[in-house]
Amino acid sequence: IKAIVETHMRVANGDYSARAPLTNKNVLWQISGPLNNLLSRSQNLRLEVAQLQYALNQARGENERLKRTLRGTL
Repeated sequence: IKAIVETHMRVANGDYSARAPLTNKNVLWQISGPLNNLLSRSQNLRLEVAQLQYALNQARGENERLKRTLRGTL
């Protein structure tokens, strides 16, 4: 239980790489496995969101550049 609580606390404090270190030798492995799966998916989602935000910012910058170019040719 202590390891699972520590994992929750680490994630709550921003450590999204935290994982519950329990194995199937521990009676609580049925809780730690899904928790670790949830944390992995959450971490992957955060990465995808960051990549999409970067691409959106790049597209906005390119859009502004194209607008300036078009204004100059009119």
